[in-house]
Formats: sequence, structure tokens, C-alpha cells
Amino acid sequence: MIFVVIILLALIISAFFMTNFIVFNRKRSIEDAMVEYGHDYDLSEYKTSPFSIQNKRKEMLYGDFYYVKNPKGIIIMCHGFACNRVFSFNYAKMFLSLGYDVLIYDHTHSGKSEGTKCGMGFYESEDLEEIVQYIKDNYDYNVIGTLGESMGAATVLKHLGKYNSVDFTIADCPYESLRKQIKSRINKLIKLPGFILLPIIDAYLHLLGGYEFKDVNIKESVINIKKPFMLVHGSADSYISVEDSLNLKLANDNCKKI
Repeated sequence: MIFVVIILLALIISAFFMTNFIVFNRKRSIEDAMVEYGHDYDLSEYKTSPFSIQNKRKEMLYGDFYYVKNPKGIIIMCHGFACNRVFSFNYAKMFLSLGYDVLIYDHTHSGKSEGTKCGMGFYESEDLEEIVQYIKDNYDYNVIGTLGESMGAATVLKHLGKYNSVDFTIADCPYESLRKQIKSRINKLIKLPGFILLPIIDAYLHLLGGYEFKDVNIKESVINIKKPFMLVHGSADSYISVEDSLNLKLANDNCKKI
């Protein structure tokens, strides 16, 4: 009996620490990200201006616009888990060279933005819609697109499936669902069947994060997409399985390429 209690306590504690890592992951500063990653992509040739917006949760989000002459449109870019806007520099440079203005920003609880919780696409997709409406209200772009990587890819797909308010989306290595992604990490990192910890983690997500696994089911969102979207996924990705993108493609005929 004591052994069973010890095992249960170990599972509860393990689930707590995993959930804590997901929701309250360490914020990476812009300065550290520039040293680690940003120096590889020089955007100094482009005109820029700061961006800020307050979301519905009264948190300030910060980012940067980059401009080209006679833009074809604008691409709003969403970074991955535990990253910040600097990790969008590679995509920004690509689309600036293709003639698009670019907006990169820090998600809630990232970079210089406020907020204490990461939503793994739940809060971030709602913030993205506020940014899209801000762009529509204050600028006159003929084309508005979104691009996201990893958690950012899940964010742009969840956003498009709910609002269909942009002209197209590009998702680089999205996960099919938060539940599936966490289960995969559990299996790889601690060699336990995911189903043992998942119900406990789901309960902690509700208590600590304010959302649940069912709120970050990207495949369900993709089913409702009515605009063109493209999936990008490397077959050697060891963190998010390429199978996730293949399953997302099968969920909607509007997927133009993978």
C-alpha cells in the first residue's frame, strides 16, 4: 500500500513540474536571443518601427514592423515555445526579400511582452486575432498572411480555423494537438506510457493555465479552415513528428502544399 502511495505521489509531482514548465516557462530575453540567434540575420537595411498592443487580458504585447517599398501585403509572424520575436528573423528576411512588409512580435509571457502564462496556442491565437484586426483598422494592405513555427504554427492554424480572417497561412512544423505532443514528450523523456500522466497534466493545465487539452486541438481547428494554408515540416524533426502535419493535411482540402 505504501508503495502504491509513493508511486501516485511521484506521478502527481511529475505532472505538476511538467505542467509548470509548459505554463510558466522561463522567458528568454531579446538580448540573449540576439546573441544566440539574431546575429545570423541582419535586417538593418529595412525601415522599422515599434509595435505594441494591449490584449483583452490587459497585457501589453510588443514587437516590430519591418517595411519594404510598395509592399505586396504584410505577413504577421508567430514564434515558437519559449522563444521570442528574434526567432522569426529568418522568416522575416525571406518575406521582406519577396516584397512583403513583416510584423514580428513577442507572444504573451515571451520576450518583452507582458503576461505570466503560456497558452501553447490557446491565448496566442486570440491575441493574433486582435493584431489582425488592428492591422485591418489602421493599414490598407491588400493581402494579410500569417506564418508560425512550432507553437507559433499551432497558433496560426488555430486562429485561421476559428476566424478565417487572413488571406493565407503558412505553418512550419505544427503539432496536431497539445495532448498528442505532450504524450510524445512523456514517452521519450521519462519512458512512461503517456496515458498515465495525461489526465493529471490536463487537470493542472486547467488549474494553473486556465485551459485544457481540448482547447488546443489543432486538427479540429484545421477542419474549419476556409482559406488556403501551407504546411512545412522536416522529416528529420525529432521534437514534433512529421506525421502531425500529414494528419493535418488530410483534415482539410484547402491545404495547398506540404
